[in-house]
Amino acid sequence: MATNYSTVVKEVALRVNALTGSTVAQAETNYASVTMTVTELDNPRYPPAALKDAVLDTEAMIAHAIANTKDHLWREYMRELSAFIGITDPLPTTGASGGTYIGALNEPFATTGGRRLEPADYEDIVAYLNDPTLYATNPYIYCIRGGQMFHTLGLNSVKFWGYTYSRSARATALAANGAILFPDVAVPLYWTGAVSLLTRDGEYGGQATLYRQYFERALEALVAGQTTFQQFVPEPPMVAKASI
Repeated sequence: MATNYSTVVKEVALRVNALTGSTVAQAETNYASVTMTVTELDNPRYPPAALKDAVLDTEAMIAHAIANTKDHLWREYMRELSAFIGITDPLPTTGASGGTYIGALNEPFATTGGRRLEPADYEDIVAYLNDPTLYATNPYIYCIRGGQMFHTLGLNSVKFWGYTYSRSARATALAANGAILFPDVAVPLYWTGAVSLLTRDGEYGGQATLYRQYFERALEALVAGQTTFQQFVPEPPMVAKASI
């Protein structure tokens, strides 16, 4: 089961000194909470809503990186089928359930039989549509031109698989302390990215810069197809033990 959003928010809160508690016991109680409201978070420069927005902003960046990485394993968490695409319809921008497509669509396929359509020249498609007898059988071809799709199958015959992300849906999940969109191993990506966004009037600027470097390196690994990121978690600085 994936990690809940409250776990990520508290990881972020800890690093910008936003966790309430003047004693260890109080801090421990608040860190263990799953609500993450003004009761548990008390830094007025980074109110709870700002911390949660930073987490959602980071998740959106992760989602876009994955959606644009062909064959990445985690694309499956965002996969959504399109509605039917007519012979000369515009490319779909949302999935059948309303999610907004991000990244590149997969190849179109015939809903009967599942055969994938092959890319072809616009002229070949027009020639077939004008005179299907030019081919012994339907060639199952398509082209995309000016944001519009042309293909040789009939109405209600072609769909795409694409990858969707809805910030509002994820905000609802966060408010309900639901699970993050991606697997547990992505948690370091979430909180390093969120911390990198939290600087205000120079406060925590050095920390934000350091975390941004780690987050960008992790995103590069993500785009390369990697699915583990613990090695990109910032390490605490080594400080020599004081003499007694």
